[in-house]
Amino acid sequence: MNTQYRNEEAESAARQALEAFMTAWNTGDDAQLRTTINFPFVTFGGGPRVIVNKAPEDFSAGFDDLRKQDGWASSS
Repeated sequence: MNTQYRNEEAESAARQALEAFMTAWNTGDDAQLRTTINFPFVTFGGGPRVIVNKAPEDFSAGFDDLRKQDGWASSS
C-alpha cells in the first residue's frame, strides 16, 4: 500500500465505526444496532433485491430469523 496517501485519522474513525457496528450487531438487538447506522440505510437482500430503510424504525436485521434458520449467535 502506498502510505503517501494515507489518512490515519480517517482510518481510525472508520475502524471505530466498524467496531461499534460489530459490537452492536453481536448483541442481536435491533435498537442497539440502529444507533450505529446512518439513515437512509441500504442493504442488498437475496438476489437482485435492494432494501432501503429510510428511518431507524424501518430497520430490522431479522435476528430472530437468523437464530432460527441459521443458528446464528454472533459474527466475527
